[in-house]
Amino acid sequence: MRDYWQRVGIAVDSLIVPPQNTDPAMTRNFPAFLILRFPADVIGGASALHSRTPARGGYVNPDFDALIEPFETTIPRAARMQVAGQIVQHMTDQLTIMPLFYDPGIGFVKHRLRNVPAMGDQPPWNAQEWDVTT
Repeated sequence: MRDYWQRVGIAVDSLIVPPQNTDPAMTRNFPAFLILRFPADVIGGASALHSRTPARGGYVNPDFDALIEPFETTIPRAARMQVAGQIVQHMTDQLTIMPLFYDPGIGFVKHRLRNVPAMGDQPPWNAQEWDVTT
């Protein structure tokens, strides 16, 4: 990935942060941009941007917080999905984060779905081989 950034004229200094590093000041005061993994659960990732958490990159926005809070406390699915749409709209409009890719996630698999490997430690990258039987 470093090579690609350099090809477009961006100087790259790699800093690999171990998962054990929980110092929020490190990411909040980072002088450039970070490339981080982002889960397929966009809203779960959005919750990490709430100002009550040690925000990655120091993003703080009371309007965004006001969207996250009802999402986390609303139980009816229709209302929750309406708030989720507002969260995603805010994230894309304000570019709170810019995922380059998403890690796929699978919650459950019905017995009719074939060729889906066990999740384990690796995400299932073989979606082109999945099949549905009758």
